[in-house]
Amino acid sequence: MGAKEAYQQKLDAQLKLWNAEIDKWEAKTERAAAEAKIQYFESLESVKRKRHVVGEKLHQAREASAEAWEGLKAGVEAAWDEFKTAYEKAAAKFK
Repeated sequence: MGAKEAYQQKLDAQLKLWNAEIDKWEAKTERAAAEAKIQYFESLESVKRKRHVVGEKLHQAREASAEAWEGLKAGVEAAWDEFKTAYEKAAAKFK
């Protein structure tokens, strides 16, 4: 084997090593993208659940008498705070 062939084999071997690393990086990127999708989905579901609870609480408050409203107000505010917190966390992930 001549110098040219030895040099080419050396480069081919290095290229194979780098290609293997690039393949690992690509798999890692795809996995990260999938994990990010899962996190986005979970954030959305959390916000939607909390939005639903707020909607129910507001509906109950609208249907309640003035006296009952005072009792429901704390529940509405607590649900609202939970929704707001979930919304802000999700918004930060989507930026």
